[in-house]
Amino acid sequence: MTKLPDFSSLAVTPRNHFRLLFFAAAIQLAARLETGADGTAAPTAFLQRYLDEAGASGLDMLALAGLASNWLANCQAWAGDAELPLNRLIRAAALSPAALMALFMAGLPEEDSRFGDLYAELQGGAREPSPGLLAALAEADVADSRASIAANNLADNMADACADSADTQIRQLLDIGLLQTLNPETARGNWRLRVPAVLWDALSGSAGKLPVGLRHTPAWAAPRLDQLALPDSLQSGLEILPALLRSGAAGTLILRGPHHNGRATLLRALAGEMSLGTLEIMPALLFDGVLAQIGLLASLLGALPLFRPEPAPGEAWRLPELPGWDGPVGVVLGRQGGIQGPGAERALTLRLPWPDEWARRQLWLAHLPELHGAALADALRLRLTSGRLVAAASLTRLQAALAGHDTPTAADLQAACRNLGSEALEPMAQPVRVDGDWRHLVLPAHVVEELRALVARCRHRERLREMAGAAIRDGLSAGVRALFKGASGTGKTLAAGVLAAELGLPLYRVDLAAVVNKYIGETEKNLARLFDRAEELDVILLFDEGDALLAKRTEVTSAHDRYANLETNYLLQRLEGYQGIVLIATNLGENIDSAFLRRMDLVVEFPRPESEARLAIWTLHLPERHRVEADFLREAAQRCVLAGGQIRNAALHAGLLALEAGGELTRRQLEAAIRREYRKSGAVCPLRSSPAEARP
Repeated sequence: MTKLPDFSSLAVTPRNHFRLLFFAAAIQLAARLETGADGTAAPTAFLQRYLDEAGASGLDMLALAGLASNWLANCQAWAGDAELPLNRLIRAAALSPAALMALFMAGLPEEDSRFGDLYAELQGGAREPSPGLLAALAEADVADSRASIAANNLADNMADACADSADTQIRQLLDIGLLQTLNPETARGNWRLRVPAVLWDALSGSAGKLPVGLRHTPAWAAPRLDQLALPDSLQSGLEILPALLRSGAAGTLILRGPHHNGRATLLRALAGEMSLGTLEIMPALLFDGVLAQIGLLASLLGALPLFRPEPAPGEAWRLPELPGWDGPVGVVLGRQGGIQGPGAERALTLRLPWPDEWARRQLWLAHLPELHGAALADALRLRLTSGRLVAAASLTRLQAALAGHDTPTAADLQAACRNLGSEALEPMAQPVRVDGDWRHLVLPAHVVEELRALVARCRHRERLREMAGAAIRDGLSAGVRALFKGASGTGKTLAAGVLAAELGLPLYRVDLAAVVNKYIGETEKNLARLFDRAEELDVILLFDEGDALLAKRTEVTSAHDRYANLETNYLLQRLEGYQGIVLIATNLGENIDSAFLRRMDLVVEFPRPESEARLAIWTLHLPERHRVEADFLREAAQRCVLAGGQIRNAALHAGLLALEAGGELTRRQLEAAIRREYRKSGAVCPLRSSPAEARP
């Protein structure tokens, strides 16, 4: 009987488990290397050191073979049912002792490059074992294969030495991804096999450096459920959820909700309740070859796989099979798309709602306790998702430090919100500088009244439900939609800026060229991304020249008409469910589809300014110091029927002429600028002065 070292003094740790199995493979390899005529083992010097460390020095070949088998059995008895990476893998992938031996035999060069040198010598150059060599080395019965593994003809006969049982084990390891082929284009007998580096690291009990797109959160780092700011309706149901997932009654948990709203955090907390970490798989990796190893890696790390697909409207993402993982799976989704495939029929869906004012107060006070008074009131009106709110709190503190404030102010908060998540929106929308106030809006009183009503609607958009009757309360959302109609230059964009400044919210003008796409379905995808990002950041979206998207649907006479109408229908549905503030400005109100008009909370018409309004606009746009007579300004306001935008252009050009002349702005320069504005529009200037008199 071969005496085994006593493992009882070793701590039951992932690293010790790995090292014992590594020694089992090294002993098995030594048993296979018969080089002496009398059948005794003569291992290389480096391999002899492993045998000496294992206490197997001087044993003959048959004793070594028996030692390897008994060593493996003794190691597994020592490990028992402990929560070790290799134990989890053995259970999840149903690995036999032979498969485990083949796995470690293939991984020997990963730990010590001299094993690669030895394999290269045995098979004529390749440092990674072929299927035949691996089967011959891992086969348990030495006597059956001794003839085919003689030193002189091992390379020629290794394929014949591959017993059916060993070959089956290697196929299993290849099928589930524990072994990978480095040269799959060649004949199977010439394949070079290795254990993927990320899995070998995990086998040894170290997560190592995970591929880009994977993120591991261990169970000890998961938040507790009672630490999360969740609504009572959701909190009560979460108590039994870990037991349902652990039992297998629910194989897949889908968490829907806005981006950056704590969906992944909640899944981490639920996994922690099951003593599991999480292995998050980012969208870019869902199409990568690493996906085949996710189940194995999850078992080794003791982590629930957490997928983050981003299906477009109407798409169903296929949940992949995960060889090597036998536990539940988490999926984070937005409002659109679904899942299909294995596990979809046992999927449980939870919806994580937008944080209400109570939840937002808890988060603000937890992450920015210095906020109080008016600044806190402004912060509570921001309908940010929980993740964006935490980021905004950090940015607000930085803004206050830059400004030299000990206590963050409302201005610091607004500056932080302007910078918050801009990278997510700027590919499809550009930030608009927000300045000015009500004094800069020269509009009829009834239009200003409508704009002030719009500000009030935006300010109380969440609490309006409290004042609504039962018939409309349930269908009332926090979204606000307004249409600004009027000729070009009548102040629609300026009004949008004043509205944003009054509410303290960033304003983004949508780039229609970046949103509208000639390929079928791409416009809807772009709109979905745009609305989702704007919603979670609580910014005001401005669709300038919105009639390009909101045009009336036409009779279908071609495929182009059909898909154009589909885009319009999608925009109608998305606007109706949008939880943010959206402004649509158009010069062609008559071209807007009536279905859009019905969905607008407010429609504000911007008329062309009358003479008194034009005089006020001239006064606002000219510099404080100028030499233009009041009588001429009054005449220009009465005779020249210009819109506010045209007056702005004329005032700027007159100022340019004054700078070029090196003096204050004069009547002649202003008159020249007015005449230039009329020439641009192809109309005749009604001023009585001649062009010669108006020359600067």
